[in-house]
Amino acid sequence: MQHVILKLLIFGLICLSLGKKEIHPDTHAEKKPRYLSGELYCNACQGMIGELLIKLRHRTKHSDIIDAMDDLCDMWKFAKYDYPPPEMKRGCEAILGQFSEELENALMNRNNMSDKDVETYFCFELTKACLEVWWEKIPGEGDYVPKNPHYPRNEI
Repeated sequence: MQHVILKLLIFGLICLSLGKKEIHPDTHAEKKPRYLSGELYCNACQGMIGELLIKLRHRTKHSDIIDAMDDLCDMWKFAKYDYPPPEMKRGCEAILGQFSEELENALMNRNNMSDKDVETYFCFELTKACLEVWWEKIPGEGDYVPKNPHYPRNEI
């Protein structure tokens, strides 16, 4: 009898520890890991593009892009963004793990695109990281207006 009670107690503790992990509902970003919120995923995408464009400036050579992406997910690069650096690093690594080749191609083929257009293409169209994101959940953002005016958020 005590053996059964002990097993039930261990099972209960395991269930409690598994229940603490927050699972975020899916957004339109099909490849977004469920352990990241849509807002964090979007903010990490925007931060990645911003940091890469600052580092690359006008350069579009593959070797320059590879060099710029080398330490892209260093958490201290994200200290100025809306989420804490360790969370931004997780978002960056998730996006880079799924879309590194697409990001390289987007940066190589951005010849006549503005910085905002590069962000729009990668974060809204390609990865869909910023589609249907609830902006009021992002720290420091108090309204329903996304940072990208090309894709106004639909009111629900």
